[in-house]
Amino acid sequence: MNKVTCANNAKCANTRGSFRCECEKGFHGNPSKACEDVDECKLMDCGYGQNCTNTPGSFVCSCLKGFHPGHKPGLCTDIDECKTIKSPCGSYNYLSCENKPGTYSCRCNMGYTFNINRRKCEDIDECNEKFTCAENAECSNADGSYSCICPNGYSGDGDNFCDVNGSPSIEAAKAWNLLLVILTSVLLLIPWKM
Repeated sequence: MNKVTCANNAKCANTRGSFRCECEKGFHGNPSKACEDVDECKLMDCGYGQNCTNTPGSFVCSCLKGFHPGHKPGLCTDIDECKTIKSPCGSYNYLSCENKPGTYSCRCNMGYTFNINRRKCEDIDECNEKFTCAENAECSNADGSYSCICPNGYSGDGDNFCDVNGSPSIEAAKAWNLLLVILTSVLLLIPWKM
């Protein structure tokens, strides 16, 4: 009886009155000459947060860095480093951790900017950056914010207006004068009967 020789990664399959060589699962090609590994990673995607590694005759899906196996087999879920790692952004004041898929980033809280040379968040002096206070108001910088204050002798909220104490707003006075001019003009145009 002759010994049947199939290619590497192929097996002999008995058939009625004969035989045939077949490539094993995960391999393809001519089973009498050569069966090559199928790179399953080129044919499919493991899924969100996973990496595919080709192995002889098969493949393995594993979670990427920043992901861990989920509740269901074959699924990976994002690790919230901001909750699971103690102080991932360090112990810098005014620094917040922001979770992102597979990673995280650190950013300064509102009102602060990162000083790369000092490697820390520092207060933004909004009074020097942008002046958004009302006319006559004074800008007062505070830690992480600022406020607009009407100086002595003025009243108002500081953000929208600061008027001299005891006098109406200049805009209100202009509006009142305009109203008087309109009323006077209308009264002059009306024909009076006597």
